[in-house]
Amino acid sequence: MGSSSDKTSVIPVVGMGDIGKTTLAQLVYEDKRVKTHGSRIIVTTRSDIIAKKIGNVPAHHLEKIPDNDCWKLFGEHPGQRRKQIEDVGNEYYQDLLRVSALAYYYHCRDICHDGNYCCR
Repeated sequence: MGSSSDKTSVIPVVGMGDIGKTTLAQLVYEDKRVKTHGSRIIVTTRSDIIAKKIGNVPAHHLEKIPDNDCWKLFGEHPGQRRKQIEDVGNEYYQDLLRVSALAYYYHCRDICHDGNYCCR
């Protein structure tokens, strides 16, 4: 086996589902600066255990961006454009709440022995 400098880096990216691990990996993979520096493997996973078994460098942990910081990303758009983005975001959020409430209602219609709703 060669020296550690000859070894291909296996870089684990760890985070909860739908946080953007794969999107980040694709952006890094496509970056021309990364392509010129040789072999790298990026592994995305939700599991620290998998990351430790597969990776040979420390894992990168992705965390959820707080809501206020998300709005700051869109806040660079001035005036009316920002208002439109906020309106669409708030409308989407309200739609998610309605869908979640309906799903819960249809899934949890049965009454348990203690008088609360039971989910199937």
